[in-house]
Amino acid sequence: MAFSPDGATLASGSSDNNVILWDVESRKPLTTLKGHTGNVYSVAFSPDGATLASGSSDDNVILWDVESRKPLTTLKGHTGWVQSVSFSPDGTMLASGAEDGTVLLWRSFAK
Repeated sequence: MAFSPDGATLASGSSDNNVILWDVESRKPLTTLKGHTGNVYSVAFSPDGATLASGSSDDNVILWDVESRKPLTTLKGHTGWVQSVSFSPDGTMLASGAEDGTVLLWRSFAK
């Protein structure tokens, strides 16, 4: 799970292959992001809150546009479950770690 930088939204990954965005104040789901074909193990918001990264057992990272709730791109390169995603403090890089023992660095697509 991860809170948006403004604290208003919580993102959670799930074993149903989805990411759910929650309204923190009402504690109700805002939307479900569908695109992974495996369990979602990790989520992270970019520092500006405009982009969400999700890592999954489908070996991929999906970058989502938080406002439109649409996928921006799918990052492929791991050969094992993506268990961790994290943006750099300035939002220009994304790191992903997988059960294949690799850490990949990506140029961020954050807005």
